[in-house]
Amino acid sequence: MNKIGAGFIVATVLFSTLLVHSRLAQKRRDSAYRGALASFQLNLRAGMTRAEVETYLKSRQVQYQWIGGEVPGDAGPMQ
Repeated sequence: MNKIGAGFIVATVLFSTLLVHSRLAQKRRDSAYRGALASFQLNLRAGMTRAEVETYLKSRQVQYQWIGGEVPGDAGPMQ
């Protein structure tokens, strides 16, 4: 076997290993995301006020940042 063939085989094995590792890591991230999402979907509902949501997040020590919408502290329902 020549050097080019050996190099191709090594590159293929390395690429395959990286691909498998990447897919496994993505599956772990997806699983963690689904778990967190399920918890939020179970405990939060449409129509809750921002204050209720904020209280929920703080009670579980979840870091968050308000993006868009009304000013934080407004007591109106979330959209």
